[in-house]
Formats: sequence, structure tokens, C-alpha cells
Amino acid sequence: MKPLFLTEMQTRAESTFHSTASEAARFADPHQVYQLILGHYSSRYFDMTPFLEEAQPIFSETMLAIEGQTYEVQFQPYDQQYTTNATNIAAR
Repeated sequence: MKPLFLTEMQTRAESTFHSTASEAARFADPHQVYQLILGHYSSRYFDMTPFLEEAQPIFSETMLAIEGQTYEVQFQPYDQQYTTNATNIAAR
């Protein structure tokens, strides 16, 4: 998911067809997501900590994508692994 915005920018998120950090977290729980990695942040934000603070109370297994860092993701039920980096996550 692309949580470009915090909830305070809900109207802007809707008008640009993006989500907020809290929307991403609410989506993760009922869809049996193991870990939520937030990325593709709006350039208006310099500190990404508020994204984590907004999402973690809703979905505790949330982390922030760090540009250039690589993440290994396991897909279920086939137990396939897919490795990507934060730059690729942001581009989706």
C-alpha cells in the first residue's frame, strides 16, 4: 500500500487516490498480513516517525521502509519468497 499521507491529510489522500498510514494499518489486519511495511511517503514529510505512530496502534507489526534497504517478503500459502528494496516498494 502507498500511505503517502497522515490522517490529518485525509482529504488530500482521497483526492489523489492514495491512502493514509492508518488506512493501510486497518487494511492489513483483516487480510492476514504478517508485516506491514510503509513507504512511498509524500515529500512534504521530513520525519517518517508519525507514520509509524499512526499505524502501529492499529497494526502492531508495522515498520517503515528505508530507502535502499532490502526486505524479504514471504507469500502464503505457497511459501514463496520475494526480495525487494525500498526504492522498488516506493515505485509501486
